[in-house]
Amino acid sequence: MQIEDYIKLEQTKAVYENTKIIILGMVGVSLATVYIFWTQSSPFELLLWLVAAVGVIVGRLLTLRAFRLNNVSFENSQFWLNLSLLWSFITGLHWGLVPAYFLSTNEAIYTLLVSIMYTGHLAGAISTNSAYSHGFIAVGIPTTLCFAGRFFYEGGSFYNTLGVMVIFYFGVSALLSRNSAKLFREARELLFKNIKLMDQLVVQKNAAEQATQSKDRFLAAASHDLRQPLHSSGLLVSALDEYVTDPKGRALLGDIRMSGEALSHSFNSLLDVSRLDAGVIESNPRHLRFDNYVQSLLRDCQIQASEKGLNFTSEGQDIAIYSDPILLERILHNLISNAVAYTPSGTITITWSKVDSLRARIVIEDMGIGIDPANLNDIFSEYYQINNPERDRKNGFGLGLAIVQRLCNILDIKLYISSTLGFGTTIALYTQLGDLEQVVDKQKSARSIASLNNITVLVIDDDPVVRKSMKHALTAWGCQVLTAESQDDAVNITSQLEANLDLIIADYRLKDNLTGTEAIERICDELNKAIPSIVVTADTSPERLQQLTISGFPVLHKPVSAAALRSAIQRQVFV
Repeated sequence: MQIEDYIKLEQTKAVYENTKIIILGMVGVSLATVYIFWTQSSPFELLLWLVAAVGVIVGRLLTLRAFRLNNVSFENSQFWLNLSLLWSFITGLHWGLVPAYFLSTNEAIYTLLVSIMYTGHLAGAISTNSAYSHGFIAVGIPTTLCFAGRFFYEGGSFYNTLGVMVIFYFGVSALLSRNSAKLFREARELLFKNIKLMDQLVVQKNAAEQATQSKDRFLAAASHDLRQPLHSSGLLVSALDEYVTDPKGRALLGDIRMSGEALSHSFNSLLDVSRLDAGVIESNPRHLRFDNYVQSLLRDCQIQASEKGLNFTSEGQDIAIYSDPILLERILHNLISNAVAYTPSGTITITWSKVDSLRARIVIEDMGIGIDPANLNDIFSEYYQINNPERDRKNGFGLGLAIVQRLCNILDIKLYISSTLGFGTTIALYTQLGDLEQVVDKQKSARSIASLNNITVLVIDDDPVVRKSMKHALTAWGCQVLTAESQDDAVNITSQLEANLDLIIADYRLKDNLTGTEAIERICDELNKAIPSIVVTADTSPERLQQLTISGFPVLHKPVSAAALRSAIQRQVFV
């Protein structure tokens, strides 16, 4: 679509939109003309002129109707413009006949009326042809020639002056019409450019969305495929722990375990973002004595700080806060770990205090490298990291503060950050104040791990490596393990099982586009009883997480640590 074609199309639409106004004006002025000149002119000529006026009106009405019935386009817009020019010329010629036949020079009042009729006619033509100055010229030239010609025909200084004024008025009106059409054109050119820009923006937006969808699909597939062997290796390391007794071997095994846990932590950060985006994380707040609550968290952070030679202090008032203990721990752990990571030397201080009757404040101050004010808004973006252009995996994926911001929104915590480059950063969290009298003091003593001996477990997973690693880990804990690679395989195994089935552990994504939840439900139907079950998945897409939440089954996300798997089994079997 070219800009000239677009402007011509818009001009055509504007011209025909004003046709109705022109027709209404012609009806009113025609009746007024007959009434005014009825006693001064031949009634026959007046009626003949009126019949001609009716013909022009009907012709323009029929043209307008045809225009509306036919779709105007770039190809036929010139035809409709030419047709409108023809009707404009006919209309101008018709009005030019008024002074030629009806002007009476015996009374000045009629000369005045004719002059007013002319000026009003041109003024209306400027308005109705504001988009297309050619239309004004088409109607103005015949009208002006007829009026000026009649005045010059009468002669004398008065009428000659009127003739000159008519021509001058037409010239001024033509300039006004041209300027009006120019403004219309400039407005449409700007609109055309905006439309083009919007079209380009839509194309770029669609391309960006497709790229994002492709990236998300790739990341989801890559995450799923990488989580599978990581999950297996973690379980195999756990199983191997039962057989390694040599001190050097156990040290190497510990290093392997630590490396796997670090990688699992990075994957779980990605999972946290997906779970937050899916809206499947809910807050379960309760009253917490903050001093007691924060000490266990700070012990881990103090060890991390000591390894870097940092001083670590904490102090605050004896207050309670009202928040979700697990989600708040994620927030504080991320913020304190960041402070430790970006503080080469000096002190990290954690303080807490009561602000008023409703709020409490938690402040984390460090003496680290600080943040450039220009980067303060970027640090909460996903995958953004300060001073890590090499993407050192020891510093994670840059998701910590993105997770913090989302969790603060869930817990209705207000977060404020201030920083001076080279001098450190201060982060203040404002959360809801709790009630010390409503704190439930739960003393959890370390209980012995219940034995899993002789527990019959069915593992359903289409990945043979995962099935093998799960069997090794569960067997090492004393379980009787059955494995199946599909839903049908699992049903066949359970139908021939003589002993009781105590637990089902099913991967969510199985063969033939079936799910682990469907396999569990089918097995329970076949056995006609409910079997304790756990769903394990490597999927991280928000849609999949929502489906899993709706299913109601306990869910573990690969890679699952041996401790987390054993704890989940105990909850399902013994609780």
